[in-house]
Amino acid sequence: MASGKYQQAEFAADLWQVHLGEGSDEYKKPTEFFRRTFLTKSLHDLLVGALQRLSVNGGDPVVQLLVVSLPASDSASSPHAQADDVEVGGLRGREALSRLRNAIGRVESSWRPASSEEGFEIVRRRLFEPMTEREQFVARDNTTRAFSDLYHSQQQEFPPECRGSDYEKRLTAAYPIHPEIFDRLYEDWSTLLKFQRTRGVLRLMAAVIHSLWERGDQNPLIMPASLPLDDQRVQFEMTRYLSDNWPPVIAKDVDGPNSLPIRMDGEVPTVWLSGPRRS
Repeated sequence: MASGKYQQAEFAADLWQVHLGEGSDEYKKPTEFFRRTFLTKSLHDLLVGALQRLSVNGGDPVVQLLVVSLPASDSASSPHAQADDVEVGGLRGREALSRLRNAIGRVESSWRPASSEEGFEIVRRRLFEPMTEREQFVARDNTTRAFSDLYHSQQQEFPPECRGSDYEKRLTAAYPIHPEIFDRLYEDWSTLLKFQRTRGVLRLMAAVIHSLWERGDQNPLIMPASLPLDDQRVQFEMTRYLSDNWPPVIAKDVDGPNSLPIRMDGEVPTVWLSGPRRS
């Protein structure tokens, strides 16, 4: 990821390429595949359920793997009439999907790909080399301890959940990315139409890591304030799920050489942003 020599398509497995013996090593070589892949609880349960179903020993008959929201109105003037037409194949596709939902809705089991905590492991395995040296573990533990001490000593500045012992464990699990980034992506951005939790997070964080590496960023953690929104690749991944009016808003009011925050930062002392937002 540091060199930027990756393709977005590598975040989605192409089983036909695997069959042909083509594609990247992480899909062709079993050892590399399992080193870079994290088996989430939902995927584990899905596989167990499939085996149970095949052995006539239980298992859910129908599992909903994809959620496609349908507009309340068939009117083409509907703001979401999103993209949904593209996803389901137009009006007839939506009608077929509606009938299908009515038929299987009573027996289907919903399925969630990954939680934000599982996202820690997914991103780390795919975008970072594993830590093997003692110095790396020492640096991780020193960093998470320093952040935990800060949250305890400055309790009035941070949300209550940051002060618990479990939060230090989350910092360690998500290292070198701050868990607040995962919370925002998995809780807020996952509600956006067409945002794919796992692949969308991987695409964004791959662009972020590459950009920060190029800039020689020395921050101990990748934090919400560290995301380089002035980088066109990062900005594209952040806005590709939004309407077209967002990029100029970011350039003017969020980040960029001529943005308001940059001008304000030049007028006041630098402030180190060190944690999640306070609601």
